[in-house]
Amino acid sequence: MLAQMAYQACPVVEGSHTNVNYGFNRLRFIAPVRAGARIRARFTLKSFEVKNDRRWQSIHDVVVEIEGEAKPALAAEWIGAGFLDPPR
Repeated sequence: MLAQMAYQACPVVEGSHTNVNYGFNRLRFIAPVRAGARIRARFTLKSFEVKNDRRWQSIHDVVVEIEGEAKPALAAEWIGAGFLDPPR
């Protein structure tokens, strides 16, 4: 579900292909999400780095909030990666 929310909220890296979920540096499940509860995710770009061989890596801080609850459902540091198209 997190990937689908990211597609709606985060901009696409132009000139990129083969974008992948590379994993998490930190992942905490803080509170359960009850059936039927509404959630939303907040993505904050923490870093973006392009390597010399056209690979890139991004790190987002992610918080998934539950409507009407004081505690979030999830807090994470999420890593994304991909490849840039070769120059023309």
